[in-house]
Amino acid sequence: MDSSANSMQYFSNPIPLLAPFSVIFYRGKEMKKFVFLLALLLFTTLSAKAEFLGGFIYNGTTTPGGGYTNVPATKQGSSTCKNIWYIVTVGDCSVRTAMKNGGIRTLSGYDVHRENILGFQTITVKAWGN
Repeated sequence: MDSSANSMQYFSNPIPLLAPFSVIFYRGKEMKKFVFLLALLLFTTLSAKAEFLGGFIYNGTTTPGGGYTNVPATKQGSSTCKNIWYIVTVGDCSVRTAMKNGGIRTLSGYDVHRENILGFQTITVKAWGN
């Protein structure tokens, strides 16, 4: 069989934008199974997050945490952690760590800020109190 004819079967996709992916689609059952399992893993991982507010491409939201009191706050602290595609999370973004970093003994309130760019998320907890 002619090698040029063999290579053309991979790029004979009727949709030109999918031509680079034709190698994946025409390689056989193993590759199709791998792509399917990868897509299923990403879908179930992303849809299983209860706190995911949307915006997988970009998301920059601040949500109220709790513990709000009328006591005036004189100190503020923060803690940060990083999250990669909701699979791996590194760091300590707890309220207790934010209080410790700010030298806070009595909590007046806290907020949670999430910034997500293409699945790479930074979570920052800001706490304030005395």
